[in-house]
Amino acid sequence: MTTVLTTCFHRGTLIVAGLAALVAWHAVAAAGDELLVNGNFENGATTPWTGQLMVGDSSSAYGPNHTTTFISGTYCAILQMNRAMTQEVTVDSPCYATLSWKCKRRCNDTNNKTPMHYTVSIDGNVVWGEEKLVDTDGSIWYRKVDNIRLNPGTHTLVFQGRVESGDATVFLDDISLRDMGSMWTELLVNGGFEVSTNRANNIGKILLGWTGGISGNSSSPYHPNHTTTFISQSWCGIVQKSTKLTQVFTNNTTYVATLSWKCKHRYDVNPTIPMYYTVLIDGDVIYGEETLTGTTVYNRSVEGIKLRSGEHTLVFQGRTDNDQDQTFFLDDVSLRVTNKIPGLTFIVR
Repeated sequence: MTTVLTTCFHRGTLIVAGLAALVAWHAVAAAGDELLVNGNFENGATTPWTGQLMVGDSSSAYGPNHTTTFISGTYCAILQMNRAMTQEVTVDSPCYATLSWKCKRRCNDTNNKTPMHYTVSIDGNVVWGEEKLVDTDGSIWYRKVDNIRLNPGTHTLVFQGRVESGDATVFLDDISLRDMGSMWTELLVNGGFEVSTNRANNIGKILLGWTGGISGNSSSPYHPNHTTTFISQSWCGIVQKSTKLTQVFTNNTTYVATLSWKCKHRYDVNPTIPMYYTVLIDGDVIYGEETLTGTTVYNRSVEGIKLRSGEHTLVFQGRTDNDQDQTFFLDDVSLRVTNKIPGLTFIVR
């Protein structure tokens, strides 16, 4: 089955940075690997963190273990007042990650009633906060932000402290940024329709990975590049009247995926007759029904498609009024893994 629901985070926010509209984490590491260095501060130093943080143990005058034991190992970070701590992460390819940490407000000093605020940001975009810590009993707070996406490049993680007035401190430990897997794992084959057999008259009749439909190049009698250029490479898919293009694929675990494609109405024959199409996975409509007219090239996508492990069937279903003669073109069909975290819910956008 295919589930299409609404995205939920644990007080997290899907942020925007890097290229246009996506944010994703991924350093040179395999899924599940830790991307930060010295997130538990067990080297007894701040390196490679930069900023105005300090590192302390249970004997520190700041009292990280006062009232309640906070430090997981031997050391933790100490962030005072309006100071910040920063670490850069270099990403080699787009993917998702989970950021987690624990924190505690200092409560062993004469300013133990002064609130301590802190914010977590990436490239200047707030992913957590501003959170206000007012506890005087040594409460320990565990925090997590899921589904953070960054594009390739170098990104800056910042924990920023703030006080309204006076002096206050927050302790931080077990800061982790864990790679949850690449967001660009492709589940389909031949989404550009470049591979086909039984070709004649610039039409491919048997398409690798697909059943139903045909393919054509710029010289085919269907003229996919008429008026406006449509084909990305050399070939594209062609769906006529009430026929359909189908691909069966299998995934071995629960994925969340994004389906994208581009399409165009045939305009050199019967230009006033509209062409309709619907997109389904396992019989569930995930996009539709859309009416195509004119010569515009449309780029479409559906995000947050939850795919349970097993075999699935993707269908682009065509339709015309009263079975009139009309066609639409498909190209760049891609179903990419965007998350491997089970238990989340998602929405079609």
